[in-house]
Amino acid sequence: RVSSEISQGNQEIQNLTHERLRCEIIVDIYKGILEEEINLGYVDNVSVMDVDSILKRLEGSSERDNSLANYYAGFNKYRQSLVDYNLVDNLIFNDKETLINVYESKGIERKTLESIFSEGVRQDITAIYQNKKVNLFSLFASLKDDYDSNKVYLDESDNYLFHDILLKTIGTKIKDKINDAAEWVNNINKVMSEKQEKSNLSFHLSWVSKSKESLEEMDTRELVEIFKMDPDSVNPHLTDKLIKHFKAKIIRREETMVDNKETYFDIVFSILDYRNWFEFKLYYKKDGKDRKELTNKVFSVFSGGEKAKTMYIPLFASMSAKLQGARVNAPRLIALDEAFAGVDDKNIEEMFGILGSFDLDYLLTSQALWCDYSAVKDISICELIGDKISSTIAVKRYRWNGKVRVSLDE
Repeated sequence: RVSSEISQGNQEIQNLTHERLRCEIIVDIYKGILEEEINLGYVDNVSVMDVDSILKRLEGSSERDNSLANYYAGFNKYRQSLVDYNLVDNLIFNDKETLINVYESKGIERKTLESIFSEGVRQDITAIYQNKKVNLFSLFASLKDDYDSNKVYLDESDNYLFHDILLKTIGTKIKDKINDAAEWVNNINKVMSEKQEKSNLSFHLSWVSKSKESLEEMDTRELVEIFKMDPDSVNPHLTDKLIKHFKAKIIRREETMVDNKETYFDIVFSILDYRNWFEFKLYYKKDGKDRKELTNKVFSVFSGGEKAKTMYIPLFASMSAKLQGARVNAPRLIALDEAFAGVDDKNIEEMFGILGSFDLDYLLTSQALWCDYSAVKDISICELIGDKISSTIAVKRYRWNGKVRVSLDE
C-alpha cells in the first residue's frame, strides 16, 4: 500500500511539474505579447516586468471593454480632418504562425495557442508626415512641434503682421467696405423715409456694432476707429490691443474648430469678415409715437398688412438702394416667389403701390395672385394650366393694362 501511494504521489508530482512547465510557457507567451505592445512606445513609464502595476492601472477601467469600439469611433471622427496625412488603419501582431508551431512542439495545444495569439492582435494607425511613415504619436509630436515653432514665429512677427499687413493692406479694404455698407444703410433709410412720409407705420434700419465677447477683445466701434486711422499714426499701445483682440478670437475659435470641421483659413476668413462685426436692427414708428425696436413680440401682434409692410418695405428699399450704384441702363428687377402670400387684397393693393413707388420691375409667382390691381399700371400675366392625362402644361397669356385684364390668346 505504501509503495502504491508513493507511486501515486510521484505521478502527481510529475503531472504538477508538467503543468508548471506548461504554465511557465504560457506566461512566457503573454510576456512576449506584452513586450510587443510596450515596445510600440505608446505607453509611458511602464516596465515589462511591472505586471502588478499595469493590472492596477487597468483595474476598474470601463474603457478596457470598449477599447476597439472607442478606437474606431475616434479613427472615423478625425480621419477626414487629417486627410492630408493619409491615415491608415493597420492590423498588427497577427502573423504568429511560426510561433504557434514552435510552442506547439513544446506541448502546448494548438487551439490554446491560436486563442492566446488572437487576443494579442492589435489595431494601429500610421500616417505620412514629410514623406515618412510615422505612427500616430510621432505625428502628434511633430505637429505639436510645428505648432509651437510657428506660434513663436508669429509672436515675434505680430507687429509686422498686424501693423504693416493688417492695417495697411487688409485694413484699408475693410475700412472701405465698412464705409460703403454704412452708406448703403443710409440710402435705404433715405428711400424708406421718402416712401413712408405719409404712412402711419414707418421703418428705420440700423447697422450697429457688436459688443466684445471677452476681456481681451475690443468693441467693434473701437476696432473700426483704429482701422480708420492712418496706419503710421497707430501707436504701439493700440497695436498691442489689436493683436490681443484677434488672438483672443482665434484662440476661442480653435477650441471648436475640430467639432465644426473648420480650417485655420475658415477661422481667419470669418474673423476678418467685417459683416460679422455688426448686426442689423429694424425699428418702427407707429401712429406718430416714438421709434422703437421691432422685436418678435411686437411683430406677432401686428395685423396682416403691418406684417407684410415689415417684411417687404425694407426688402424693396434695400434693393432700390443697392441699384443706385448700378449703371443707368441696368435692369431694376426683383423676383418674388409666392408673392404676398397670406396678405389680404386691401394690403396687397398697398404693397403693389409701394413696389411701384420704388421704380422696380418685378417677376412674381403665385397660386392665386392675378396682379389686377389699380396700383399696377401694366403687367404681363401667364397662367399655367396642367393636364394630368397627357402630363403637359399649357400657358395661357393675359395683359393687365391698369383697368382691365385681357386674354391675349383670344
